[in-house]
Amino acid sequence: MRFSRTPRRSDTGNLESGFSLDRGRTGREKHYMANMERSKIIGIVGGVGPYAGLDLSRKVFDQTLASRDQDHLGVILISWSDLIPDRTEFLLGREKKNPGMAIVRVIGALEAAGAEVIGIPCNTAHSPEIFRVIQQIVGKNGKRVKILHMVEEVAAFVKMQFPAIRKVGILGTNGTILSDVYAEILEREALEVFYPTERTQVQKVHKAIYDEKFGVKAQSFPVTEKARQKILEAMGELVGAGCEALILACTELPLAIPENVFAGRPVIDATVVLARALVREAAPNKLKKIRPLRRVTYKQEPMHCFRSESVQAQRVEKIYAPHSRSFSSGRFA
Repeated sequence: MRFSRTPRRSDTGNLESGFSLDRGRTGREKHYMANMERSKIIGIVGGVGPYAGLDLSRKVFDQTLASRDQDHLGVILISWSDLIPDRTEFLLGREKKNPGMAIVRVIGALEAAGAEVIGIPCNTAHSPEIFRVIQQIVGKNGKRVKILHMVEEVAAFVKMQFPAIRKVGILGTNGTILSDVYAEILEREALEVFYPTERTQVQKVHKAIYDEKFGVKAQSFPVTEKARQKILEAMGELVGAGCEALILACTELPLAIPENVFAGRPVIDATVVLARALVREAAPNKLKKIRPLRRVTYKQEPMHCFRSESVQAQRVEKIYAPHSRSFSSGRFA
């Protein structure tokens, strides 16, 4: 491609002197320009948590077919952590402000910057109490962006990639477990959902994420061995209960567990699933094929865990009694 100094016509119709591109582009250049015209810009709501936003950005690039810088998709990340209240604290009744309100502000900033398809790298933010607020405000304000639902994407991924699997274990924050968003959506696909026991959920999974000394939110890079070990122990419990697949339903967990096979069971990283969905929506021709599974071994004696029930209120009462659906109890202190 050559630059030539030639007169060009401005938007007002007057001839003016300036640089213009020669029309004679190569085949590769024409292909690149065509792809750019078709591709949508991806927007990422960062800060929920901050490293989860970075992780999603990286995984978008990882899942994109590209041989040079210019082949990658446009990605806009806005990380505004201090604006967005903690999602689990809200669901447990310890935070009054709905985080969905602040998330909408970030979505508005992303749209103003040019984003067309949005990903929120926080499973808990997709609980009905939060995500419905996001949808309502975005729809009311007439925004044109498409917001992907992380949990629905995971359900579709499991059904397509692992059609023979019926029992799935969920690892996430207390907020995600209590909201039951995964059980509600996965059960539509005839999948049986298992949670860790209450003790394991509180003392291992949630602590591995939130503990201020060793949790992944406190020490994201590198993750502490203590946090990783607690997560592995919870995974072993779910496998011992008969789970055929495990879902890392918190975007901090893949920072500690990068492997995608555990004790012969597939480990599904919800962040990777969301990244692939964003690439699919932005430029389906650029989506990579699924990578081979990477294994991690861990031996654990079979343990009990809680199986989900068909009725949501009964499930929550059985697992976390005396919790109510208002999430006002302070049981998860």
